[in-house]
Amino acid sequence: MPCRCVELESREGRLSRLQRYSNLGPLTRLTFESLNRMGLSTSPRHRASFQRCVEDAEEFVRDPDGWMMMVGLSGCGKTHIAAAIANGCLLRSTPALFVIVPDLLDHLRATYQPNSEVSYDQLFEQVRNAPILILDDLGTESGTPWAQEKLFQVINHRYNYRLPTIVTTNVALRRMEERLRARLTDPGLVRVYELGQRSVLEYQDVNGLFQPRIRSMTFQNFDITGHRLPERDRESLRLARLAASTFAETLDGWLLLTGAPGCGKTHLAAAIAGIAGVAWYEVYKLLRPRRGRA
Repeated sequence: MPCRCVELESREGRLSRLQRYSNLGPLTRLTFESLNRMGLSTSPRHRASFQRCVEDAEEFVRDPDGWMMMVGLSGCGKTHIAAAIANGCLLRSTPALFVIVPDLLDHLRATYQPNSEVSYDQLFEQVRNAPILILDDLGTESGTPWAQEKLFQVINHRYNYRLPTIVTTNVALRRMEERLRARLTDPGLVRVYELGQRSVLEYQDVNGLFQPRIRSMTFQNFDITGHRLPERDRESLRLARLAASTFAETLDGWLLLTGAPGCGKTHLAAAIAGIAGVAWYEVYKLLRPRRGRA
């Protein structure tokens, strides 16, 4: 019979192994406890959908079954809920794999290189048959025929075998390819939640923050391929984008981006501002002089 110390060490070791498997990285801090359960949308319909999604997500952690499809623009809380599901599963010793779709495709391409540490078949099978798979940011990947085919193979396999799956996307369902849409909206398997977005209509005059050029800088069009850059630098860009998108979702702490001109600092800062427009505007309102007062 193991003593309590050994049991505790065993639980901590198991959680550490599950976290490494999960691919969550810094997203281990996104939990249901730190989630704004009211959502960030001003629409009553979207708020109700958000609250229902959170309740169903907590139920999914207790009994992983079926699919959850979360639709909404960047900043509405999709990734936070998805990561909270993964973290909740890990605490219950249930393996869950969290993958950002564009990064998954990059990793699959990298397996074709002779010096790859993992084979294509090994990585593809790990994703396709994960006990619980969370696909974050579906629709932000490059639309090449190869990428579309790989995604369809993963989703179709999990659809046929009814494997528990979570999907987030900022792409309207009507714009998706028909064969994907048919699987992602099957009412017999999938629960779809429209989570809305943060309202930025009244914030567009904030110090030029939403001028056309700045507004066009988003996480979706941030180039992490790094033309003719070493692999180390491309990995640094990927991690910077992940850290910036996490910061935009949580608005917690400070984030320092450093590098030579043209490396992408302003692009990531503008992408954060585009998602966190509400928070930026609240600070601006506190700092700007009011009419009739010094």
